[in-house]
Amino acid sequence: MTRRSGRIGTVAATILLAVAGASGSVAAADPVVNAGVTFEATLTVRFTDAVTLLPVDAAQVRVTARQADAVVGEYDATTDAEGTAVLTAIPIETGDGPVVRLGVVADKSTTNPDVGGGCSLAESWHAERMDVAVDAAAVEVVFGEEEQDSASSITCPDTEPTGAVGGVIGTPGITLPPTDTAVRTTTSTSDPGAAVVVGFVFGLAGLSLVLRRPRRGDG
Repeated sequence: MTRRSGRIGTVAATILLAVAGASGSVAAADPVVNAGVTFEATLTVRFTDAVTLLPVDAAQVRVTARQADAVVGEYDATTDAEGTAVLTAIPIETGDGPVVRLGVVADKSTTNPDVGGGCSLAESWHAERMDVAVDAAAVEVVFGEEEQDSASSITCPDTEPTGAVGGVIGTPGITLPPTDTAVRTTTSTSDPGAAVVVGFVFGLAGLSLVLRRPRRGDG
């Protein structure tokens, strides 16, 4: 009985050692995610329009922190009047794991419903920088011209017909009166005084002929 108990104890110890060794190897092959990370870094984002050189205020900033392929933090902020946003509690590795990298994206869009004539103005700004290494307790991202994209558009309502009559274009033609009216006007112009004068002239001519005839006794 004693020998059997010894053998059983030996086998049990061997099994326990084997299980312990196996579990230790699994732990070494599967590294712990976020190993050696502290949330003590600060990120400052500055967004200035590269065309107008004016700060882009009220832009929504989205930050995604990754260590290797794992997301270890997501952050949101809004730029102030100077186009600046400060985010705290950003993860940073302490030397025992992969470097934490950030993806920083900023967006802003506005619509002015009345810029004159019933038209509306729409504007948008976008900027992004990826793969920002958190290699210090204070990290700053200043968006450059090549990292920005902006657009603007004006929309106006379609012009509707009003029903009003426009002015006359060109020179209107001249309408001549009918031909019969012109003839009638020409032939109907008679003056009684003129007829009397004509008759008087013919009468004087006849009288002169009579007066100039020689008498029979003259000879």
